Amino acid sequence: MKLLLSRIKYVLVGIAILCIPSAFADVNFIVSPILYEIETETGATIEKTAKLRNLSENTYTIYTSASDFTTNGTSGKPDFIRRSELVYPDQELSSWISISSGSFIIGPNEEKEISFTIDVPTDATPGWHYGAVFFKNNQSGTSPTGTAVNINIDYGVLVLVNVDGEIITEAEIPVDEIIVSAGSSDSGGWGSNGQARIPDDCLIDFTSSRYDGKCIELPGDTTDESNLELNSVDTPNEDGIPDGNTDDENFNVDFTIPFDNTGNTHIKPEGKITLIDEEGNEIKWVGKKIIKNDKGAVIGEEIVNYLPVNDAGGNVLPSSRRNFEVSWQGFPYKDYDMEGNQVIKYWTPNEYYTKKNVEDRGFLMFWERVMQEDRYKHITALIDIAYTDENGEEVVFSAAKEFPISYTESYIGLNPYVVVPMVFFALLGFFWWFLFLPKKRKEKEKAIKKALKKQLKKEEKKKKK
Repeated sequence: MKLLLSRIKYVLVGIAILCIPSAFADVNFIVSPILYEIETETGATIEKTAKLRNLSENTYTIYTSASDFTTNGTSGKPDFIRRSELVYPDQELSSWISISSGSFIIGPNEEKEISFTIDVPTDATPGWHYGAVFFKNNQSGTSPTGTAVNINIDYGVLVLVNVDGEIITEAEIPVDEIIVSAGSSDSGGWGSNGQARIPDDCLIDFTSSRYDGKCIELPGDTTDESNLELNSVDTPNEDGIPDGNTDDENFNVDFTIPFDNTGNTHIKPEGKITLIDEEGNEIKWVGKKIIKNDKGAVIGEEIVNYLPVNDAGGNVLPSSRRNFEVSWQGFPYKDYDMEGNQVIKYWTPNEYYTKKNVEDRGFLMFWERVMQEDRYKHITALIDIAYTDENGEEVVFSAAKEFPISYTESYIGLNPYVVVPMVFFALLGFFWWFLFLPKKRKEKEKAIKKALKKQLKKEEKKKKK
């Protein structure tokens, strides 16, 4: 929860930065703390403070206010709204907050501390209530283009209040609404333009690809571009490894998993998606997971045998839906960028299976060569999502979704320019051995018998004499 909510300050500042990037120099305040998480009871009064530091050389008038917040749609991002705009009034908090000063002046390099009071009503509903205390710096920046466009930057302290009482932790995952999108039709679907590629109409294909519009490769031949427009394939480099094309480089399979929080407290679900191939084997090394330290800060990533769901630790607010987006981008591996930093990159299925088939082989026999083939597979995604209820027990949702993928794979195959002549000469030797050779043997045997008879006759004549 802290990891997600601590970023809201940067979301607020980022709105101004995204609209007018050059206004970043005018963001000269630091607010602390960023978050209050308060456990309390009905009828209680809580006193808190917030500090704002002016890092600039200018003097500003700061206005204060309180706001409620909820999630913006199903993305999980916070949306700060007026009390009247709350869809679920039971989650209100802003009307409980009283700020000691509606405005104040802060000088250069000065720090101001403002106190605020939270008066919890005696009839407050149990569970979490979500709000914020804002410091508003009106017209805190202008566009440097000379158009005198003013921007407002708000700095907020998030306030989360959990009122004691009956806490209900309930959630649902509508399995029928889980969406699996196999990326673009060229990368994760059934081939180019959403259909399987058509093989060459050859009795025997003497080329390395079955989809290049040719049956034989001769000097000066050109590829049939009309066929390749639908049936484009990778061209192997000098090592026999495909260089890749835009189709395979864009390989991705996207999962959208809706999570409905039907209770009165926020929930932090976590889970994983395991991929199973057509033979029932788990596909290994398919995802990367965030690594955090004891304080919840992200310190790195690790390669895992599944696709993590919500490893960043995002929460789902009460009476709301959040869609968790997960993407299978291929097979991750560790590499280094130009600055020497370790990064995680991805092999597409084309590159991964080609690496296994070709590169790991080491060398080719003289009757072999690198071939290319379209592969079509049905993958089953086993989805497991879990959260902890109010009793500390784990609640698990499980679902399975099947989806197709296609890719062009290079593999070791027979070289017809070597195998066909070998077969021809083998057949020629066969016919020579079993047809022509026996005939010559018989003729030789007849000649030997004839010579023996002639010799015997001569010997008989000598004996008679």
